[in-house]
Amino acid sequence: MMKVSALMCAVFRAVAFESFSDDYQADMAHYAGSCDYVDGQLVCFQKPAAAGAKHVACVGDSITAVGHASSVAHHYPNQLQDILDAQHGSGTYSVTNLGICGTTLQKEAPSPWWNTGAYNALVANRWDVVFVMLGTNDAAPTAQGYWPESNHEACDRATSATLSTCNFAIAYKELLDVIKTVGPDAETPPEVHIMIPPALMQDGAYNMNQTIINTIFPQLVPLIAAANSDIVSSVIDVYTGMGGIPAPDWETEMPERCTLDSTWGPCKWYCDQQSCNPGQCHPNDVGCAKLAQVVYDGWQAAPSPPPLPPSATCTWTKTSGSYREPVPTLNIWCGSATLEEMQSKCNENPSCASFSFGEGSGGCLKGCSVTSTTAQGSDGFVCGGRCDQQMI
Repeated sequence: MMKVSALMCAVFRAVAFESFSDDYQADMAHYAGSCDYVDGQLVCFQKPAAAGAKHVACVGDSITAVGHASSVAHHYPNQLQDILDAQHGSGTYSVTNLGICGTTLQKEAPSPWWNTGAYNALVANRWDVVFVMLGTNDAAPTAQGYWPESNHEACDRATSATLSTCNFAIAYKELLDVIKTVGPDAETPPEVHIMIPPALMQDGAYNMNQTIINTIFPQLVPLIAAANSDIVSSVIDVYTGMGGIPAPDWETEMPERCTLDSTWGPCKWYCDQQSCNPGQCHPNDVGCAKLAQVVYDGWQAAPSPPPLPPSATCTWTKTSGSYREPVPTLNIWCGSATLEEMQSKCNENPSCASFSFGEGSGGCLKGCSVTSTTAQGSDGFVCGGRCDQQMI
């Protein structure tokens, strides 16, 4: 058995695409973490913790896995652990690094995060808090990523009304639906924060498209969060926190790339004597410290869930033998329950627009959707007036 956070970046990059390499991230001295390489397979695990500690998962790519840090202690999840220990006491939280280099959110790319030991570790354990920062590699469509013309058409200028046609948003929802099931207990989802990735400081670095990262993601990720508000607690704006400038001004106000003699302040988080080349999207030691602080501050600033409005009581409309199915499928909760229990669960959840129900087998609570279809089988119950403006 050989420790492989040392190998995570090197192995995944080599398998996914031969032309994509980063000598810095291939240096095994920079790694250690939450995975072992066992019999040729990447096996990841939840970090051991003190009894009663809250488990925190950091899902991501190489920016999460290692960045361009000089040591394990400098990885952003480990620096987040240091902040949590200082602010809340040692043993209160336990942070697990589930970053895998070169991975993407979308399954069509050569190395999706879904196909890794980190994904297996996510679903095999229970978590109190989950941070997700994926997308940077998706923005390299000519190499390790996936951003075809259909994404440009459906995602680049997506709105809440058209989001359901964007493949990146569909993949994000699929991941969030999985994360719903791995909370601290079977009935409680984890607290989830999705993050806008940091800016790309040089167009074409790591084969990445700067416009996708610097213009599209800052607009798209908040839309995804809003569409999945039943599970997403907040959006953490790492892009701005790490120096990104809103579009279109980044095109004129940010330098073409960060260098050792850059006078633009945020370049210090990507380029200094410790690490600079190729850099351009991976934070160095001081950048990882900044990233950890941005994540912590964004987490602490997240608003508490609003209380249910007094007028949340539903007026039910029943359809026998068929039910309303959002497109794409948007199940908030599925399980065995009586009709009265299903009505109560939907009534208490402002995101619930309807539910399917089979006597003796329960059903699924359905969220709001721009479009829906009629599915045959179970009976359907629609909460009158709730989300109607979003459903067709």
